[in-house]
Amino acid sequence: MNEPLENHLTGKFDALGSPPSILATDFSEAAVKRVGKLVFVERIRLLCDEFEVRTNSRAFIDRLAALNLSVEQALPLVHHRAFAVEWVDGEYRLSGDGMYDEYELSVTRALETLLDFMHRRTMTTLADHIGIRAALGNYSEKSFLIVGARRSGKSTLAVRLLMGGTEIAGDELALLRQSVAFAFPRRFLLGGESLPLLPKAAVFEEADSAEVARPDRLITIEPQDFGKKWLIGPAPVNTIVFIEPNFGQRSRLVRCGKVDMVRRVLPHCTAPVSMRKDWVRELSATIDHAETYVVELGDPDAAMNAIQEVLN
Repeated sequence: MNEPLENHLTGKFDALGSPPSILATDFSEAAVKRVGKLVFVERIRLLCDEFEVRTNSRAFIDRLAALNLSVEQALPLVHHRAFAVEWVDGEYRLSGDGMYDEYELSVTRALETLLDFMHRRTMTTLADHIGIRAALGNYSEKSFLIVGARRSGKSTLAVRLLMGGTEIAGDELALLRQSVAFAFPRRFLLGGESLPLLPKAAVFEEADSAEVARPDRLITIEPQDFGKKWLIGPAPVNTIVFIEPNFGQRSRLVRCGKVDMVRRVLPHCTAPVSMRKDWVRELSATIDHAETYVVELGDPDAAMNAIQEVLN
C-alpha cells in the first residue's frame, strides 16, 4: 500500500530538510554529565524523529511508556533526539536537544512539557508539510482523507470504517506534501456519545455504560484493539471526503466540485512550519487530482457503505 516516502518527494528528501543518513543526537552538557544516573530509558518514534528519554524516575518512565504507541511507521528516520528527565529535590528537571532546561515540574507537567516539545520538534523536521484536520485511510488500494471540523463525526466514521475492513492510519491529523499524505501518530479518540452509533465490539464492553458513554467522556482506542494492523506511511491521496454533520438522519454521499472542496478544506488546514508561500496552490492541486465528495453524516453504517462503494 505505502511506497517509500522518497518516491513521492522531488529531489529525494528535500521536503524533510536533511537526508535519512544524518542522525542528529543532541544532549545538552548538563544531560551528558548526569546520564550515568539516568538508568530508565524509553524510545518514542514520531514519524521521522526518534526520541530517547533517560530518567532516574520509575514513576515517570512508567507513565511515559504507557503513552507510547504500538504503531509501525514506514518513514525514513531523519533525527535521533535525546532528553534527560531527572527527579531531584522533589521536582523534575528536563534538558536536552536544544530545550531550555525546565525544572520545578510535577510528573504530569513534566510529561506535558516533554511531549509538547517532541511534537514541535517533529513538525519542524516536516517543516514543508501542510497539516489537515482529517482522518486518513486506505481501501481497495486507494488512499483517502476524511476532512471535517471537530465533533463533526470524523473519529466515529473512521472507527466504523476500521470495523468494516478499511485500513485507518489516523483519525485527526494528516500531513500533506506534494499530494502524498500520512497520519500523525496518536491514539484514536471517541466521544462517549459515539458508542451507541457503532456496532457492539468487545473493545467497547468495558466502556459501554451510562457513566462512560456520556458525551463529555473520551475513549482512546488503537486499530489493534479490533485485530487490525496499524501502519503509518506515505500514500498518494486518491479521494477526499468532507463531512457535513446530519445527525439523526440517513447519510448521503454526493460529488463535490473542486473549487467548492478547496473552500471547504482550507479552513481546516494549518500552514507549513516553513511558511512556504506555495502551500495553498499545492493543496489546490491535490484536490484537483483527487475524487471529491461531501458526506452528509447521519448513520455511520450508511456512510461507510457509500464511501467503500465509491472507493471500489
